[in-house]
Amino acid sequence: MARMAGVEVTKGPAAIKYGPMTVGGAINFFSTPLPDTAAGKITLRADLLAGSYDCYRALGSVGGWMPLGGGIEVGGMVEGLYEHSSGFKTIDRGGDTGFEIADVVAEVGLRSTDGRHQLVFKFQDYDETSNKTYLGLTLDDFAATPDRRYNASQRDVMDVSHQTYQSTHDWTISDAVRVTTTAYRNDTARAWYKINEIRNTANTGRASIGDVLQAPTANPIWFADLVGTETSWNYEAGLRLGSNGWRAEIIGFFNDYSNLVGTCTASSGGDCQVGDQFAGGAVDVRGIEVAANTVLGSIAQNGFEMPVGLAYTYNKGTFLT
Repeated sequence: MARMAGVEVTKGPAAIKYGPMTVGGAINFFSTPLPDTAAGKITLRADLLAGSYDCYRALGSVGGWMPLGGGIEVGGMVEGLYEHSSGFKTIDRGGDTGFEIADVVAEVGLRSTDGRHQLVFKFQDYDETSNKTYLGLTLDDFAATPDRRYNASQRDVMDVSHQTYQSTHDWTISDAVRVTTTAYRNDTARAWYKINEIRNTANTGRASIGDVLQAPTANPIWFADLVGTETSWNYEAGLRLGSNGWRAEIIGFFNDYSNLVGTCTASSGGDCQVGDQFAGGAVDVRGIEVAANTVLGSIAQNGFEMPVGLAYTYNKGTFLT
């Protein structure tokens, strides 16, 4: 929705212009159009947003029209969008559960100065990487920690690539009659690597993840493969201060793993199959986190406000076995 300039909801006879399969109505999303400005003016837009879970969005566009002569004007626009989030769900052993999107749109148009004709060529290039999974939780685990993800889903990822080529001609015959002709082509490629079933080492037996999650006690070994069982005690202590708009906090933590579960990867080496889990033994992890933030300025007094923050994290891990 970040690039959408508007949403049109039509019901009844008004939806007929979108085709015969719109008996119940239609929802039309409008992407950013060429600026509706006079020739010679340039329109700029920039939006920057940030939030929790490493979420941020950058959206910008520039465009306008110029006289071409002979009652014709030429226009153009370029728009770019970048979105990122590390995700709100938590994998037991850690990992990204968010997404990353890069979206670029370019438009070139011609229009008559009498406003009767406009021809627009549009190109879009969209790329997305989402660290999403089909793997769910048992009912007990969902009730306890609904935002948890099992370790077996750590490598699940979806990659999407999409390109749009579109040409649109608008012809305004009169105040009551308008003809719009659109020709387009969409190319989409999607690859989703995700866990679908569990097999034993000899590849002589298998089970669906749904069967395992429905009856974890009946499938203890395969359920342990999904969860990647590990045992740890975690300790945290901190201090939070605030005064005159300033806030600061410091947190120290210590994680005592009696059995850290690891996974064999292509880069780790060793005599193992990539993807196999192994016991990493006893591990101690310690560190501190320091953060401070305030708001500079005041809308009422200065006409602007700017949030400012500083964060520092230090981690150290030691394998004891």
